[in-house]
Amino acid sequence: MTTVENDMNVIDNFLPEDQFQHIQNAMLGPNLMWNYNAGIVGSNDPPGSFQFTHTLFDRRPPWNGQSSQHFPFMMAFLEKLEIYPDKLYRIKANLRTKTISHSNGGYHIDDFPCPNTAVFYVNSNNGYTKFKKSGEIVKSVANRIVIFNSDLEHGGYSCTDENIRVVINFNWT
Repeated sequence: MTTVENDMNVIDNFLPEDQFQHIQNAMLGPNLMWNYNAGIVGSNDPPGSFQFTHTLFDRRPPWNGQSSQHFPFMMAFLEKLEIYPDKLYRIKANLRTKTISHSNGGYHIDDFPCPNTAVFYVNSNNGYTKFKKSGEIVKSVANRIVIFNSDLEHGGYSCTDENIRVVINFNWT
């Protein structure tokens, strides 16, 4: 399951319910510190774009492999995805607030030296991930994951029916 070729794999009920509830409670609870970002993907950001993020692990500076105190919650994912510690590149959670109409944070590729990306949906809402070339849409359904090749251009769309949309992004070799 660790390598995805040129397509994507969508898996519902990815984690057992008890593990999922534990992670969802942690990610949506009051003890996770979120950082404001005045953009989403960089130069392709639509005007007024912003999101909140929490870096759980990153090999790049300033983290240099240091992990968040909430990193232990990610072990269930690493085991299920068969990601070995030396193959993990980054895990980052994104929180976008409700918008009046669906807003794309900007199409992008996960431009890291690793071929695999996964997006895990923490809460259900009417936001989604859209893949530019195929036009395929993966809806934000709690405990769903989409695994795909990192060079697939995709964009995250905000929700209009819940206060927040929370996803966890994984990048690995």
